[in-house]
Amino acid sequence: MELENLSIETQKEILSYVLTLNETLGKSVCASFGYDDIKPWVITSDNEIIEIILKFNTHNIPLTIATDSDIWKRYIVSLVNDTGVKLLANLGQFRDKLNELLLFRACYRYNKPIISDDDYDVLLNLYTSLYPNTAYLRMQSYDDDAYDGILKDVLVKNGVISKGKASDSKYAQTLRSAKSTSILPQESYEETFEFIHNSNADILFSLKIDGMNAKVGYVDNKFELALSRGRDSDGFDYSESLKHIITNEIKDTTGFVTITGEAYVKLSDLQKLNEKYPNKELKTPKSAAGSLLVAPDKYDAEDLKKLCFVAHSGENIGSTITEKYETFVKNNFELPPYIIVRYGDIPKNIMDFKEWLKTTVLDVLWEKGRELEMPSDGVVCEKIQVSFGDRKDQYSDANVAIKYEQWKSPQYTGIVEKIIFEQKRVHASIVLQIKPVVTQDLNIARRVSVGSPAILFENKILPGSEITFKRKSQAINVLVTD
Repeated sequence: MELENLSIETQKEILSYVLTLNETLGKSVCASFGYDDIKPWVITSDNEIIEIILKFNTHNIPLTIATDSDIWKRYIVSLVNDTGVKLLANLGQFRDKLNELLLFRACYRYNKPIISDDDYDVLLNLYTSLYPNTAYLRMQSYDDDAYDGILKDVLVKNGVISKGKASDSKYAQTLRSAKSTSILPQESYEETFEFIHNSNADILFSLKIDGMNAKVGYVDNKFELALSRGRDSDGFDYSESLKHIITNEIKDTTGFVTITGEAYVKLSDLQKLNEKYPNKELKTPKSAAGSLLVAPDKYDAEDLKKLCFVAHSGENIGSTITEKYETFVKNNFELPPYIIVRYGDIPKNIMDFKEWLKTTVLDVLWEKGRELEMPSDGVVCEKIQVSFGDRKDQYSDANVAIKYEQWKSPQYTGIVEKIIFEQKRVHASIVLQIKPVVTQDLNIARRVSVGSPAILFENKILPGSEITFKRKSQAINVLVTD
């Protein structure tokens, strides 16, 4: 540890943290500096572990001292929802940094997120920097992740992944190996401005459909099979469901063609399905589509026609996004609403860019999506001239996902019924029980997470108080404060 050049006050502060996180190491270092009066730091809130990380980083103290501690494990538990707490506990002695990341990625991949996008991004960056065995996850999409041993047992036993119905097509593995990349999320106009002007390319903006990802395969122009996303053997065969709504024959292609898209159910049809099957509790357009895709035998032919499939990518069907879209239109596939803009027409001044992007792109695509009842979780900003063949890591170089304006986490108000203190060994976890609130994704919010007891006092939150919260990643309700 590089403590020698720090002030005595800072040395003692850092060593008090080390004593709390790693008593043996802390005592050894204290002795080497001749300190015998330093007491362990008492951590009273989840936020303090992050403050310690930041101070360690500032003073070049190994961050693993914090992240290898039991306190850090408990901190991670505070970031996840109730399902996440159960899954982490099930990992038991096999809970390490790699299995944590793979668990978070698997839950997101199979539409059962347990941690917010923001918290996951922080952990991914931190872990892959500190722990060599996790570094490869930066270089691949979660579709490429493989699960084995205790991790796979936990995922299967808790219903995160299922064996699924295997396809008997000889092209199944070929379809599973079709390339897939994640889209880098952006949360500010400045990030999008930089991406576009660094590209110096014409741009296609398209609505990012929030559905169940599916891959469809055609052989010599004829429909062969449809599968869930991913490259492992635990996916689902969607052929029986999707053949009811997509064309069985396409034109002007040769060999094996892959078409990737999103399946969903319109809100109006979701309501009809819930009226018809009240016990199924189909909560969102995405989850309803998942149920229809996975278990078509539980529905009738009329129900399956409520599935919608929007094509957005593919292989052996064009090298650029515009070529692919032209082929999709020719073959009667539905496309996401989109706008093509020539690079020369995009404002070069950031203030003009913000106004232009909001009024001529984002507002237009948002309204079109609402008109068509297409669920969306952003806008894809795509460089037209870039081929989909290049890939350096888990993110495509060709596009980014706009996650601001209409697509930022919605906020809600709720009335506190009860304050629940869950005292742990070194800190207290606070949860607010609120009167039920129906969220935009048609779930019912009853619990809201609070960072620390201090927040309650600073914001004068009591039973009966009105609070503001946001729902992150369709999984966790988080208190919003000024």
